[in-house]
Amino acid sequence: MSESGSGPAEYTTRHSVEVAASADQIYEVIADAQSWPLIFPPTIHVRREPGPDSAESLDIWATAQDTVKTWRSRRELDAGNRTVTFRQLVSAAPVASMSGTWRVDSTGDGTSTLTLDHRFSAVGDDPDSVAWIQRALDANSDAELAAVAATAVGRSDGSIVSLAFSDSVAIASPAQPVFDFLYRADLWPERLPHVSRVALSSVDDAQILEMDTVNSAGEAHTTRSYRVVTDRFELAYKQTVVPDGFLAHHGKWTLEENGDTTVATSHHHVQLDLERLRARLGATDREDVERRVRAALGGNSVATLEAARAFTEAERSLA
Repeated sequence: MSESGSGPAEYTTRHSVEVAASADQIYEVIADAQSWPLIFPPTIHVRREPGPDSAESLDIWATAQDTVKTWRSRRELDAGNRTVTFRQLVSAAPVASMSGTWRVDSTGDGTSTLTLDHRFSAVGDDPDSVAWIQRALDANSDAELAAVAATAVGRSDGSIVSLAFSDSVAIASPAQPVFDFLYRADLWPERLPHVSRVALSSVDDAQILEMDTVNSAGEAHTTRSYRVVTDRFELAYKQTVVPDGFLAHHGKWTLEENGDTTVATSHHHVQLDLERLRARLGATDREDVERRVRAALGGNSVATLEAARAFTEAERSLA
């Protein structure tokens, strides 16, 4: 639907889904924006800045029809009415403006309706751009609604588990050489023993990294990730091809420089299919699954950071 006035024409869309979960459980999912990379297939990374009262600003990196877009949005959260309104402060072409609302309505008997409304305009009101945005909204909105529904249901019945952790290594080097080591993933097969193959390409300002690795348990996996530089010494990633039993995997590498020393940290946030992983790993319970996943992911990350430490410290000693 389109609406015209004195400015560019505005267009509206509405998408909704019925969810077998309580309205409060669904609202918790849409309110926690920093977990969106685990929930929404297009979302690569979200950086949150809290504002006054119930407001917040979000910097979002996401895929859209084989491209990577980034934008800043402002959100207003209303837990009482279970609504989240949003407005893009800085949009990415061909979008000129974008706003909308998430709304959760209880329909009784533990079920709810989740609705996502959008209002947008296109740069120059170009018809091709309008059609492109509508296609992107249709694809992304349907995917987002399905993902919120699956996450809310899975969290309520315990079949979906979220796990977050980090590991740090102190490196006697400035931050830039360490960041370069992490960024140059194309060189990892010759630098990291647990990496056997890498295919690295780029789209817009993002890297696309396909990689074969072996974890500490000797299991081989192929993963595919989008990687984006989100700050001077911060490299975030979202896996789009994950190991069996993983529903989603988001993480980032961060560097904190203090004089001649850099503390390099690997952050992991994963969403897991509990029963699938219990069966595949032969784990006894949830805690055993979490322990094994943490050991596998953390082991490879620490190995990467230790290799970065050895490489950069050796390079520095030769300078």
